[in-house]
Amino acid sequence: MITKIIKIVLFVFLLNISFVSSKSVVYEKVDDLNFFKSKVLTETHPKDDVLVIFDIDDTLLEAKRFVGSNKWYLWQRGKKNVFDDKNMPLSVKKEEKFNCIAGTLGTLFDLGGTNKTQENADEILSELQQYNLLILTSRSIGFRGPTERELKKNNFNLAKSHLMEKNIGLTYVFDDGDRASDVTYQHGIVMSSGLNKGLVLHDLLDKLNKSYKSIYFIDDSLKNITQMQQVWEKSETNVSIFHYTKVDQRISPKEIKESNAAKKEFDQFLMTTYPERAKRFTSAICD
Repeated sequence: MITKIIKIVLFVFLLNISFVSSKSVVYEKVDDLNFFKSKVLTETHPKDDVLVIFDIDDTLLEAKRFVGSNKWYLWQRGKKNVFDDKNMPLSVKKEEKFNCIAGTLGTLFDLGGTNKTQENADEILSELQQYNLLILTSRSIGFRGPTERELKKNNFNLAKSHLMEKNIGLTYVFDDGDRASDVTYQHGIVMSSGLNKGLVLHDLLDKLNKSYKSIYFIDDSLKNITQMQQVWEKSETNVSIFHYTKVDQRISPKEIKESNAAKKEFDQFLMTTYPERAKRFTSAICD
């Protein structure tokens, strides 16, 4: 009987350890950045002990047109979490695929434009700059120029958003266990090249010798939400994770038609103006 009681007490003790050591909480289906702001503003730790993190696509910014948008890119890459306007799984057909999607996306970033996901998004970011603030995007380092341009054009002032000395940058190769790629941190923005955001954040803070009592992270990607939770769930840091769902990620037949027309024109433009590059793209030589 005593042995049984000891086992029960030990079991409860282990459960409590697990509960105490896991300090992450996830808020699902957040469709307003004001909700995120309200949670941050309830923080009781000193402001220097708090880190606020925003994603870009489709959290702060969304593309003005379907071609070049976040959901277009996921569809073009054949990702499984893509749905049509009836919430049915949607896959991209071979004839609908743009050649050398990474290079094409870079061109679209340079030429395209964005809007704020909600009218007061810039005001919310500005108000939360009373805390340490970071923008953590999956965009690759080659897209930094148009990324900073669009943030500035949409009134996102990152002058105060620096975890290191202003105008000092950091560039390095990071391996998240699946692949290695370049990561840069400069002007308050981390370009993580599609790597695991939870691991990228953990590694960056180690490199900067920074630690926080509380972290607030908002992102529209469920994959990023899951990875952030998995990496930080046993941390002593209080991590609040918000899945932003305001921007409709479903793809309509009209948008697919728009993309197919754009592909035809883009391929023709390459063939007429840069025939050598067009042949390389067609042959999947994408350097």
